[in-house]
Amino acid sequence: TESLRLVQETLNIGAATAAELEGQGKQIDNIHDNLVEINQSVKKSEHHVRGIKSIFGALWNKATGPPKQQPDLPKVQPITAPTTSRAAAGRSKRRHIRSIVYTGEAQVGHGQNT
Repeated sequence: TESLRLVQETLNIGAATAAELEGQGKQIDNIHDNLVEINQSVKKSEHHVRGIKSIFGALWNKATGPPKQQPDLPKVQPITAPTTSRAAAGRSKRRHIRSIVYTGEAQVGHGQNT
């Protein structure tokens, strides 16, 4: 029926959105890694320029040593979906929708249908 088609379409859109978000998360991780690398390069460059600029800069560099490596920040762990399979979740939702359509009443619960 039309309701089941809409439910399936919604599930498909949700799955596509989840896949897109996963890809974007990977892009953000890559951007983060690139920014850390750029920051380290800038610190090394500042160190070299300060040494070239004046004798005092060279002495300061000698006293302080090379720039320290910044510790890697922990990456945010992605939110994982429940362990039930996508097909099982779809069947469960379809059963729930059918029970609403046939009985006219929504059953309250967390994924448990009769």
